[in-house]
Amino acid sequence: MDDRTLLYPGIEKTLLARFPELSGRVEQAFGSYYDLKTQIPKAYPIFEDVLQKLIFDLLKEEKTDPLLSRIFAFLEEMAKSPDRDVTDLLGIAVLEPLVFNRESIRRAWKYMGSKTRTSAMGTARAKGWEENLPVEAASGENGHREKRGRLARVIETARNIKRTAVQTIGFMFTIRARVTAMAWAGGNIIPVNARAKMPSKIISEVGTPGAERDWIATLTKPATLPDL
Repeated sequence: MDDRTLLYPGIEKTLLARFPELSGRVEQAFGSYYDLKTQIPKAYPIFEDVLQKLIFDLLKEEKTDPLLSRIFAFLEEMAKSPDRDVTDLLGIAVLEPLVFNRESIRRAWKYMGSKTRTSAMGTARAKGWEENLPVEAASGENGHREKRGRLARVIETARNIKRTAVQTIGFMFTIRARVTAMAWAGGNIIPVNARAKMPSKIISEVGTPGAERDWIATLTKPATLPDL
């Protein structure tokens, strides 16, 4: 696991260490409840009451802010985390309120990494808020759906080709066996390589034409051939 992989235990400390700009907001939100020199609120209060509000405030300014880029880079790390508690925190504390607000999610879209966008689209589908997403989100989802459809058609075509090939090969071997058997029966000749495949009883009686014909007759019985 990468050293920078975000895990839930202590994620609020990681956030505050990465973004010292949040200290004033933390003081404003929790200064009257905590001794912030010795205590830090847990993850959900920090993410919901500090980070979430900062994101909305920055998005309302309608200008490119380097801080927003840094924040969404951090959110992308959260979206990629193998820790379910981290992705749940991202979804509940940030993405759900963001996707609910059409104006905000559309402004935020350009800052989002691919994994964060995927998580946001999942939230939108689960909550029935897909109309809030920007147009390019719907286009991307339709593109993925179309690719999956094309892949399914390719797989089905390959299966049909394989099925037809197997049937054709089986048919060819059946015809070859019947033609060879009829040639043997007509000429009363058993090739050397064919003798190796004959039952031992027939081999021992190979000098008896009747035995050869009886064995060959088993190959020339009418058979039901597959339809092509």
